[in-house]
Amino acid sequence: MENIENIVTQVVPQKKLVDKVKSILSDKKKVVIIFFVLFALAVAIQTLISELKPQKTAAPTAVTTPTPIPSLNEIPENSNSNIQNVNESTNKYENTLYGFSFEYPSYAGLVNESAIGSAMAETVYVTIENLNDPSSVNANTLKDDRRILASGEFGLETIPVKYFLKGVVKKDSSNVKIYTNLEGLECSSVELNRSATFYRFDRKITLTLSGPVERLIKDNPNYFVSGSGDCESETVWSSIGQESFIFSLTNRTAQNYALAWQDDFSKIISTLKISNPTDRELFTGSVKGRWQGDKMVVILVANNKLGFITEMKLWYSDNEENDWEAFNTFKMVPSKDKIRVRFKDQYGNISQVFSANVEFK
Repeated sequence: MENIENIVTQVVPQKKLVDKVKSILSDKKKVVIIFFVLFALAVAIQTLISELKPQKTAAPTAVTTPTPIPSLNEIPENSNSNIQNVNESTNKYENTLYGFSFEYPSYAGLVNESAIGSAMAETVYVTIENLNDPSSVNANTLKDDRRILASGEFGLETIPVKYFLKGVVKKDSSNVKIYTNLEGLECSSVELNRSATFYRFDRKITLTLSGPVERLIKDNPNYFVSGSGDCESETVWSSIGQESFIFSLTNRTAQNYALAWQDDFSKIISTLKISNPTDRELFTGSVKGRWQGDKMVVILVANNKLGFITEMKLWYSDNEENDWEAFNTFKMVPSKDKIRVRFKDQYGNISQVFSANVEFK
């Protein structure tokens, strides 16, 4: 009896549900509403499933930095310098006479001081000035500059036509002055140079990396004014251009080419090495000896590319026994079959060994 009651209890609700469904389906408006509700629910479920699936990581988009156009790669007119390719992106400049070398970007041109660099690409200049050259109108200025640099003085200096940002770094035993020179006021076309100056053997040596002016102006138009007033077609700095440009460099907010120019110069300075000269022809000379009674007269001829000979050392055996003495073109020595000599210049550079057999006369 109880089982029959349970069955009736279960069947009655089911019948009511069926009657309810039939009632709903008979109403077309309700059918349409139910269809759209079910469709929206299906879309929502599909979206949720998609979000829960692991997503494939898209490959990062490469940021393309424009590459400067290479300029002509001329070797400075100096037989003691040479260019070596370090790798695909770097070349090495080495001067064996004055004893220094540095690396620079392979896309930058290397030119002598009389050449004109490209306005579109970076250009490296190497200039060497002789403090002892009477024809140099800047000889006194160079000597003062060397004295100041030796003291390690540096600072910030502004003058009417240039803006300098200066500092001094130590390279081996030399002080190297680093500065940024921004030309371009009073109707003078804009020039951007970063330079390093140091002194070797009474020479002022300056390494300069000029900036790609046209590209920098295009990238940073707010710093410049073109064809203004009496300047006609020239492009000059705006009233706040120089200071703002320097600020953008030091705070790393400048555009691509400006920062690349700054960083390329920093790489040059980081690779600058100062060493002893290795030029095989730094010293040239000859030694001759002849008998004169029981003595031997030594005739010495010596030249030095950097300056003049100050000392010499003579010996007659396999070991360098004697001390240095003042250089002289004639020397009386005990009778020996062979004589050897080294020379020393005013800067302390020491020559290779020169030797000669005695001429019996």
